[in-house]
Amino acid sequence: MTKEVQAYFLDTLQKLVEIESVSCHEKRAAEFVAQKLEKMGYTPQLHLVGEDGANVTARIPKGGDDIRIFMSG
Repeated sequence: MTKEVQAYFLDTLQKLVEIESVSCHEKRAAEFVAQKLEKMGYTPQLHLVGEDGANVTARIPKGGDDIRIFMSG
C-alpha cells in the first residue's frame, strides 16, 4: 500500500469518527460511507433503521464472485 493510499484511508477514517453516530443515530455516518463508495464507482444502498439509524451495503464484484464486507459500529 502506498503512502498516498495510507493517507487517504487515515483521512477518511478520521472524518468518519468525527461524525457523531451513537447507536440508533448513525444515519450521518452511513451517508458519509455511502458517498465514499459512490465516488469509488460502487452502488451503495442506504437502509434506514428507525428515525435516525441507517446501515450501508454495497456489492463489490470480483470476477464471478462478489466480495462481501460487513462493518458494524
